[in-house]
Amino acid sequence: LPTLEASGVALFALSYDSVAVLRAFADKHGIAFPLLSDEGSHVTGVFVLDESGVIVGKRFHESYRERDTGAALLA
Repeated sequence: LPTLEASGVALFALSYDSVAVLRAFADKHGIAFPLLSDEGSHVTGVFVLDESGVIVGKRFHESYRERDTGAALLA
């Protein structure tokens, strides 16, 4: 997270878990970035936004088991 922030990147994580579950998870693990709930699993990708909140990039994978690393997203 510090490396991303130093590069001017804000991190948000998206999960199929409920808000209550995410809140408890963040509290337990000291997560300081926003965890967003997508209980219906409607979002299937990574979105890159600019400083104004405009989507400037999208990355999708065939399986939820494939994930981009922070380094890959910065590249």
